[in-house]
Amino acid sequence: GGPFTYNGSAQTPCSVSVTGAGGLNETPAPTYANNVNAGTATAGYTYAETGNYLGSSDSEDFTIAKAQSVTEVTCEAGPFTYNGDPHTPCSVSVTGPGGLNENPTPTYASNVNAGTATASYTYAETSNYLGSSESENFTIAKAQSVTEVTCEAGPFTYNGDPHTPCSVSITGPGGLNETPAPIYANNVNAGTATASHTYAANDNYLGSSDSENFTIGKAQSTTIVTCESGP
Repeated sequence: GGPFTYNGSAQTPCSVSVTGAGGLNETPAPTYANNVNAGTATAGYTYAETGNYLGSSDSEDFTIAKAQSVTEVTCEAGPFTYNGDPHTPCSVSVTGPGGLNENPTPTYASNVNAGTATASYTYAETSNYLGSSESENFTIAKAQSVTEVTCEAGPFTYNGDPHTPCSVSITGPGGLNETPAPIYANNVNAGTATASHTYAANDNYLGSSDSENFTIGKAQSTTIVTCESGP
């Protein structure tokens, strides 16, 4: 009665009986056709005419169904951090009865920038297997940016103008390389001045900041006393 499902081997679910008057009773093996792959298979038998019996034959069809394939996507544990390149930490296995065992490349989506990435695969239905698919998500974390404020050695002396001896570099994986202007505080009058910068977090990078102090020295005053020549 079945059902019968493709398993890579020959399906032999049928039997034959040959009977006739005078005690003919035989059970030979049937002859099969198309009984391995999914589809319509046939079992038949022909009893050849003998001295006492006319020949006879019969055949029956039965169906071999497609087997279910199993697609499994597996991803490494991580963590994964944005670095400007695609992340490809996943693998695929496609298995099924009858020896199906494939390891195709997964299809990735959103696997460069920080956020949720997806690896997936769809195994298309074939003559012997039903299709199957699976997908797995993994997270790409924001990378850490590095902000560095660097100031010249000095000395710096009050001259009535703002002193701007510092520079900023912002770096990070994936090609982050910026040199914005620092923000100064107390950089005109003599005393302790500050240069700083804050890099704000964005889609791919965590924020960072740095500040450096430098000293503005007092300027030298000059006092001159002048007298008329006299007498």
